[in-house]
Amino acid sequence: MTTTRLQKVLLEPYYVLIIFLTIMSNEIIPLFSSPVYKTKVDVSSISEFFLKTIEYEPYPDQTGYTSKDVHILMSQPFAELKKIIDHHMNMYCFELLKLANCRIRHTQSWVNLHKPGNYSPKHYHSNSCFSGGVYFKVPEKSGGLIFCASHTAPTYTTGTIKPLTTEGNLFNADRWGFEVEEGDLILWPSHLMHQTDFNESKEDRMMVAFNYFIDGKIGDNTRQLKIRVTEK
Repeated sequence: MTTTRLQKVLLEPYYVLIIFLTIMSNEIIPLFSSPVYKTKVDVSSISEFFLKTIEYEPYPDQTGYTSKDVHILMSQPFAELKKIIDHHMNMYCFELLKLANCRIRHTQSWVNLHKPGNYSPKHYHSNSCFSGGVYFKVPEKSGGLIFCASHTAPTYTTGTIKPLTTEGNLFNADRWGFEVEEGDLILWPSHLMHQTDFNESKEDRMMVAFNYFIDGKIGDNTRQLKIRVTEK
C-alpha cells in the first residue's frame, strides 16, 4: 500500500506519536484496532434538489429522517457514486485488512436527512460486516461524526475503570470525533458504535449511509462457511 493510501486510513496524530517514539528509540504497536478509513470523493453528480425529491420517513425516535428506499445506491442516479464507494471498500477490505477468498457486496443504503435540531443517537449497524457514509450537504455547525469504544470490550483498561489522562489520543480515548465536509467518505467495521452531533445550523444535513457484507468463503477447514449475498 502506498503512503497516499495509508494516509486515508491512519490519522495524523498517530503518525506524530510514532515519529516521536521512534526518535526516543521506543515502539508502540496498535494491536487489535478498529480501523476507520477516510477519504474525499466527488459528489457533485448528486444535487441537493434531487436529494429533496426522495421520499423520506421519520425515524421512530424522531431524531431525523431516512429515505424509504433502503437500496438507494442501486438506483440509477447513484450508479457512478456506488462504483467509487465499491472501489474504496475494496481497498479497505483487501489492501488494508487483507481479506481472502471472498468479495464485498452492498446490502443496504439509505439517505439520512437531519433537519435543524436533529441528530443521530449512538448505534451500530446490525447484520452487516462493514459500513460507511458519504456526505452531500454539511452546513457549518450541522454536527460531526463521533465513534465510541465499546465498554464491554477492554482496550488499555476495562469499561469500568476510568483513569484521568493529561490529554486524549488514539490510544487512550473512548470517543473520537471527525468534523465532516461535503465529499467525505468514511468506512468502518459495522460493530463500531457511532453517533452524530445535533444539527445546530439552520439548514439540513444530508448524507448516504450504507452496509456491505462478505460474499464467498469465510474461514477454512472445519471453520469454513460459504455465504451468498445478492444485491437488489
